Amino acid sequence: MGAPLRGRAAWLRAAGFGLALGLAAGGVAKAGELEDQLWEAARLGDAAAVKDLLARGAQVDAPFRAGGTALLFAAQHGRRDVLELLLAAGANVGAREEVNGWGALAWATVGGHCDLLPVLLEHGADPNVRDLAKGLSPLAFAVVRAPRACFDLLLGSSRLSRETLTQAVEIAGQTGRKDLLPLLEKRLAELPSPATPATSLVPPSWPQFRGPHASGLGEGDPPVSFGLEPGGGLRFKAEIPGLGHSSPILWGDRLFLTTAVTEGGELTVRDTGNPLDSVQEKRPTTWKLLCLDANTGALLWERTAAAGVPTVGRHAKNSLASPTPATDGRHVVASFGEKGLFVWDFEGTLLWQRDLGGGDVGFFYDPEYQWGSASSPILFEGLVIVQVDVQKGSYVAAFHADDGTPAWRTERDELPSWGTPTIYQDAGHAELVTNATNAIRGYDPRTGKELWHLKTANSFISASTPIAGSGLIVVGNGYRPAKPLYAIHPGALGDISLPEGHTSNDSIAWSSATGGPYYTTPLLAGGLLYVLADDGVLSAYRATTGESIYRQRVAAGARFSASPVLAADRLYLVSEEGTVYVVAAGPTYQLLATSALGESCLATPALVANTLYLRTRSHLLSFSRAGSP
Repeated sequence: MGAPLRGRAAWLRAAGFGLALGLAAGGVAKAGELEDQLWEAARLGDAAAVKDLLARGAQVDAPFRAGGTALLFAAQHGRRDVLELLLAAGANVGAREEVNGWGALAWATVGGHCDLLPVLLEHGADPNVRDLAKGLSPLAFAVVRAPRACFDLLLGSSRLSRETLTQAVEIAGQTGRKDLLPLLEKRLAELPSPATPATSLVPPSWPQFRGPHASGLGEGDPPVSFGLEPGGGLRFKAEIPGLGHSSPILWGDRLFLTTAVTEGGELTVRDTGNPLDSVQEKRPTTWKLLCLDANTGALLWERTAAAGVPTVGRHAKNSLASPTPATDGRHVVASFGEKGLFVWDFEGTLLWQRDLGGGDVGFFYDPEYQWGSASSPILFEGLVIVQVDVQKGSYVAAFHADDGTPAWRTERDELPSWGTPTIYQDAGHAELVTNATNAIRGYDPRTGKELWHLKTANSFISASTPIAGSGLIVVGNGYRPAKPLYAIHPGALGDISLPEGHTSNDSIAWSSATGGPYYTTPLLAGGLLYVLADDGVLSAYRATTGESIYRQRVAAGARFSASPVLAADRLYLVSEEGTVYVVAAGPTYQLLATSALGESCLATPALVANTLYLRTRSHLLSFSRAGSP
């Protein structure tokens, strides 16, 4: 990390404190009048003025001298109410000024404003970003001069890298903070070994349905508009046999996808107008896992999980390969409903399989209508976790990923459901959250013990996946007429159901009887909650309060089954007809571009680095910005 720092005074001089001094020294020209007022209101902590200026059109991320933004000054001066307003308005939590290269997290730490750290971390602030002078992280700042509470909060972040912790250990030794060394060394020892591919993250990755923790949040800068024509950003177009609505997942340069190939011609996917309609396939079918090169689309290998005539039907719009696989860099896990759960290694060797009894999924009132499965498996701390909600005998269960031995199984009184379970995790605390008709539930993912349950006004068809962010767990359900949304505080215990006529309690921040999605999963970003209805209406809410920000139809007549994903402050919405609508993230609706894929699409996209992966009816498409790897 360079020359050793000699004592606290030397460290303070080297760090170059004083954004205010840097601003006074000059830099870029002043922003517009509204933005100038926004900066001043943020610095002074005038929340009412900030709210008014934003409503009048002030640009929340407008740079001031030396690249400072209103968010940085709110963090520097400890203005939590202003900070939360700016983040809810879509402020860039990663903005950095040009004097020290500090972001909001560094400024809050240096200023000792510990109460701001959880807010910033929940909004995605990176605790590993270094300053420009000595390459120091916020944790290093906390070791030297911040209150102990700031140090403890930063040390509890699940995103700390090995390099950041190693630097903090070195700083603690050099500055005499030996009381912190045991804590830092313990935290460092808890990190996965970089030599162990089973648990170490190998970027880039999109390891499960909707990426890490089903968040739908990608990194990098994928294209805004694209097409199949030359110059349209197409990296590859790989033909995929059979029919499947599962999403692609990626780990490093490997991409995994499932499909079901039926003899004697293609299967049809159609909207008959009858929401109960089901199809019983009577032809031999092969269920497969495909491994492709993520850079070229070339098939590396394929493996057959099962073969035979399907014993249960599927919905007319569903497929026989709808659950998305999951990986941890060593195991590849795929669920095929009636055929069970399968786990391979990265070279395609089958490690184990289990019959889940998961085929009887359909209309609760009349089991004659079979709709097929869609709930995807997930991986957590070496466990494969599945949610199996069927007509009789519903349960959640975990198996050891290495050999398939059962870890736990918890029975539940539930009707058939199609959502994927989600892990909420922060500072050592973890909850497994499931969405279903009778109740939304939280479990201990290590033991299967139920922690809490919320008896709901859910519809009798539950397909949406829970998500976590902004310090909340959000669950929606939207088959007419019941379309509730719930924002739940992590750490709940027992029965947290709402009495009739109530919309919140100690465990539920807010709820709404309307607005929940049907097929799709919501998305949390920048303090806003986005919900896409199957009829193409996109709604935005304040994540912490449920306040409606806007409600806008994306395209007349379009239908949506794929869930929204986000990267570079842009939402990517894919219609069943095969059109990608790119919408600006933030409190104002703005359609940026539309791009046609040439085929229908019901699978949720994957976003890795600067690349967008889309599975259409018969192909896997990959698009990047020109010049991107």
